[in-house]
Amino acid sequence: MTEKQPTKPKGRGKGKKPAKQVTSVALDDDLIQALTERAEREERTVSALIRLAIKYYLECVK
Repeated sequence: MTEKQPTKPKGRGKGKKPAKQVTSVALDDDLIQALTERAEREERTVSALIRLAIKYYLECVK
């Protein structure tokens, strides 16, 4: 019989602010792959990378 590995708790974690709003966005497979690879390299979640990219874009197009 194998031991069950401990699972990471789900959710935003203790002390983090709750999400303000969740929005769905349709992305092409190549963009999802690029986001996933970049997020792994930067040790971020894909969601965090997308939020950062949107903030950067909005700052640049003022």
